[in-house]
Amino acid sequence: MNKELKFRAYNKDKNKMSAPFYINALDDGGFEANEHGDLWYIDDCDIMQFTGLVSSDGGCHFPVQDAYFGDIVEFYNTDGNRSVAEIIWDDKLHCISFKRTDGFLLNYETIRNSGYFQPSNLQFQIIGNIYQNSELLNDN
Repeated sequence: MNKELKFRAYNKDKNKMSAPFYINALDDGGFEANEHGDLWYIDDCDIMQFTGLVSSDGGCHFPVQDAYFGDIVEFYNTDGNRSVAEIIWDDKLHCISFKRTDGFLLNYETIRNSGYFQPSNLQFQIIGNIYQNSELLNDN
């Protein structure tokens, strides 16, 4: 199985998110961050890796998007209750997890065992990211 190693970069100085890119390291310590050939430096950026997850089709308000670590997502359980979470890497369980605003971690195991979500039906929408929309993580 091939894993697509795609990234995005948030430039702290410019307050700007790059287009998705594959890292093309340059000898001077920079990298090409998008198809326009803009040169950004690693020290100025936070790198966000593609998780392999893709958001659900939410119509015109939420188009299908690639999900990156640090993205903020919204989803609903089978009871219709809304959750907002950050996509993180769980070092303890070595897996992708959704860290809800109440601190609870959802990963494949907790989703499967909770009865509130069907893992094959877990649909989410990307509503922001931790760099440009951190206010979305304020406890709802």
